[in-house]
Amino acid sequence: MKRKTARRIVCFACSLLLACLSVLSASANSALNYWFGVDAGGVMIREKTCPLEITHERLIFRLNEQPPIHFSDVDEFLGYGNCVSAEYTFYNPADYWVDAVLLFPFGLLPDYAVEANGGASRYGSLDARKYNVYVDGYPVRKQVRYTLGETESSHIGLDPGAVENEYRKDPFFRPDLPVTVYTYRVSGVEAGEKNQVQLVFECKEDSRQNCAFYTEQIMDCADSEDKSFYMADWITKADNGRTFRAYRFGEAGSVSAGIYQDAYESKKKATGQAELVKTETVTFEDFALRGWNDRIDVPKVDYYNAVVQEIQAERGNEPNQTFYQLYSYRDGVLPHLMRWYEYQLSVGPKKKAVNSVNAPIYPGINREYDPAVYEYTYLTSPAKSWKKFGGLEVEIETPYELIQSDPGGFEKKDGKYVMFRDSLPERELKFSLCTVSDPHPVEHRTADEPASETVSTVFFIMAAAVLILAVIGICVWLIIRAVRKSSKNRTGK
Repeated sequence: MKRKTARRIVCFACSLLLACLSVLSASANSALNYWFGVDAGGVMIREKTCPLEITHERLIFRLNEQPPIHFSDVDEFLGYGNCVSAEYTFYNPADYWVDAVLLFPFGLLPDYAVEANGGASRYGSLDARKYNVYVDGYPVRKQVRYTLGETESSHIGLDPGAVENEYRKDPFFRPDLPVTVYTYRVSGVEAGEKNQVQLVFECKEDSRQNCAFYTEQIMDCADSEDKSFYMADWITKADNGRTFRAYRFGEAGSVSAGIYQDAYESKKKATGQAELVKTETVTFEDFALRGWNDRIDVPKVDYYNAVVQEIQAERGNEPNQTFYQLYSYRDGVLPHLMRWYEYQLSVGPKKKAVNSVNAPIYPGINREYDPAVYEYTYLTSPAKSWKKFGGLEVEIETPYELIQSDPGGFEKKDGKYVMFRDSLPERELKFSLCTVSDPHPVEHRTADEPASETVSTVFFIMAAAVLILAVIGICVWLIIRAVRKSSKNRTGK
């Protein structure tokens, strides 16, 4: 068989195979249908008591574009222009000047900024620098501050008191608290996926007083019958050579490690070793600031306090909690930070001041509809913390259709959607925009139809398998035909 003929057959077969694989890839891919945006909120005050009153609030949403499902680079991120302008008219009923530190929360970075290219560390508060805060028409100095906005297990909520200028106080986790780091390397494990074994960190009863633990890998934890404390993770031979770290907060003590078939039931040793390769002691401040450096756009005190916030939220009402998962810390803290403007406002006795705050706003992207629906949330509840609040005026400037709002009451005037209220709404302000007035739900699997996606996937896999078999059959036929033709040419028939 000639070389050219062979090459043609190989190229033809590769083309068909690639076509089949592309069909399989496109069919088996399950696309994400929802990207979370962020909530913006009204202005708040750090002090618990303040005589200032808000006589009127005017919200202007300028929403002239739809964000992408992810920002490809910083330039695209900074080119996004949707924003909210919150204009407050303050009145000082007191007979003295009032100097207040105000805080305006404008949310975490949205999913579609964080998930692309390490967005939380690359973007920081670059978007906030495009906007200004004004008092009576003059720009005032603002600083972007950060608090923990959410954790894996709870929503922290809006707490202006969490914005602190000093390290957050905790009865146990002090900046100088010693933290001992134990690094173990796994080797000699023979178990496969079907018979996994457990790497176990163990702390004996006499060595677990006045301390707490964290592991670099997500592990389960439990107390044993002999009052020892276990932290365990399932491993296989694929983990040989891998290092695992356990962190002990508090008084020095021993933490051992071993390989077991099941640490909690059989407690039988398994083949493999966990060798202690390094022990070091750092401070809790070092531990908390492990992901911080002076190149990121977050003050050191805010980063440290966010870690302590997560510890306190995870501990809840359990003052003697022994083990912490710290999912946000494990994830690098930055994607979970709530961003705030911090600035000062001074109002003379019996005087008014108009304060305008401008900030970016990011919707949730709901692609369970065709076309996609963009869902905005603005938190009006922070205004309830003020001594007195007057009327609320809302304007939405957008070329898109307003398809839903809560509360309702919007009217379209002069190309804008407007709403007037004499008082604050009972619920947060939410509304949805779309390019059409009646988007249609996209069919997808629901909890009542768990098998539909599986059936679809099986169908496409079977179809792809048939195509691949057909390709193989065609290739075999072409090879046989080419061989026969070559044989005829040699014999002269």
